[in-house]
Amino acid sequence: FMAPEQFRGEVVDARADQFSFCVALHLALWGAEPAGPQAQAARERGDVPAWIGAVVDRGLAQDSNERWPSMVELLAALRDDPAARRRRWGAVAMAVTVAVGVGLGAWQVERERVQSCAEVSGGAAQLWGEARQAELRAAMLATDTDYAEDTWARVSMRLDEWSHDWASARAQTCGRPDAAEHARCLDAQLVDAEALVDVVGDSERANLAEVLGLVASLPEPQLCERPAYRAVRGRSALDDRQRERRAELARVWALRGGGRHGEARARARALLESIERDREAALWSEASVSWGRAALSAGDYVDAREGLEAGYFAASGSGLDRVAFEASVGLVELATERAEFELGALWVRQAEVLAERMGDAGGDRAAVAVARGRLLARAGELEAAESVLDEAAEAVASSHAPGDPLGAQVALERGELARAMGEHARSRRLVEGARTTLLTVLGGSHPHLVEVELALARIERDEGDLRGARSRVESALERQVRVHGREHPAVVETLVELAVILARQGSVDEAREREAEARAVAVATLGRDHPRVAWIGDSLAAEMRRGLDE
Repeated sequence: FMAPEQFRGEVVDARADQFSFCVALHLALWGAEPAGPQAQAARERGDVPAWIGAVVDRGLAQDSNERWPSMVELLAALRDDPAARRRRWGAVAMAVTVAVGVGLGAWQVERERVQSCAEVSGGAAQLWGEARQAELRAAMLATDTDYAEDTWARVSMRLDEWSHDWASARAQTCGRPDAAEHARCLDAQLVDAEALVDVVGDSERANLAEVLGLVASLPEPQLCERPAYRAVRGRSALDDRQRERRAELARVWALRGGGRHGEARARARALLESIERDREAALWSEASVSWGRAALSAGDYVDAREGLEAGYFAASGSGLDRVAFEASVGLVELATERAEFELGALWVRQAEVLAERMGDAGGDRAAVAVARGRLLARAGELEAAESVLDEAAEAVASSHAPGDPLGAQVALERGELARAMGEHARSRRLVEGARTTLLTVLGGSHPHLVEVELALARIERDEGDLRGARSRVESALERQVRVHGREHPAVVETLVELAVILARQGSVDEAREREAEARAVAVATLGRDHPRVAWIGDSLAAEMRRGLDE
């Protein structure tokens, strides 16, 4: 997947990411690597249109100057099917949809059929028209990060796809017996999308890294086909005041997904206090869960428990399984953080029951398995955690598209678990697999790849390659500082990992300096009472004890 110039050790830019992306796309379309011995035969056997091949080949040019100017132009070229209005190319269109995430061919085929209902689907055009796209692109590029343009291209692709899918689904509600409920559900999703676009447009340099994850979490329009989901999102018509509150709840969700936890927490609490619980039970329970989730992200476990438990019981009493499920998964995560393993196991069972009752909408089984695997790993039950995370990987594979970031996250956690069990070769294989997926999804410049680099550094550290591990961590830290600045919570774990490696190398004074720096950053950005402040000292103390034992 590595671009030629990167392999040669030259300075690289976003065009190297473009090359990696096109390698992955070539594999998805023809089942062979572009430079492999099977490539030519695979392309001759396949029925991928020639224009697609030409687009991919340009992105694979050995000379980076001969590739597409940027990912924006590459993705635009992949959308530009010259025959889309005349024919459908079946399995190939599906392959490109899976690989690129753009369902343009299918959208054109459906266009004539839904034309009579076009006026009701105009909300998507208002959400994602040319003016809004230009405004959002300008805001993201103004962050002046080295991954802003690549992030914009991927955000644009996802929102193009979502707005097309939403407009199609909204138009198809016309004439259905249950049209009103479906329309309310889809309109509630549009409110979510509008809040998301607003939050993305407000993103600052420190929050841009979270934007892709936020956009990926936008609920798919087809979820409104599921009764349990519709029961929450399309239950009844909203008056103007309720619609304003629904919009505010969507903004809280978007702020939390965008990494702005403090702002999300404050707004969620204010919203919760403005709702009459008895009269608006559904909205109140959602607001309570959202407040609890934001508090959990901020490390306030008291408020997190209050919000999540109150939201769970309110939702259960109102028959809102979807909200109750989200609360129960949050309570598993809370129990994991607080090492309350028996309580966490009870909430796992409750989440499993709710997922089964809802018919596993949207990969709920995967979400429960991931939460349960983390709980077991924290409890030290490594073999049980391994089995559960293997189940999670299977669930993600069956419910999410290939290359989904959640699959990479599960692979990363399985890799970390394998390392803890001493299976270094398996750990490296899983972590490097996660790295390949994230390179394709996020691009090589994205700061979230630091998490993968830290996992690889821990493997090297445990294998005794302290020099290699230190070099990798120092490079990761340099990237984080370039993106976020020195005083940002993202650098805390990296500083602690560097301190641990320095301690193993015998550089105790320097290790303590890095530990003190990590503590100062954590106190300044998270607060003195945040659990991660205590974790910093515990991590280095454990490493010091290990050195004395040896």
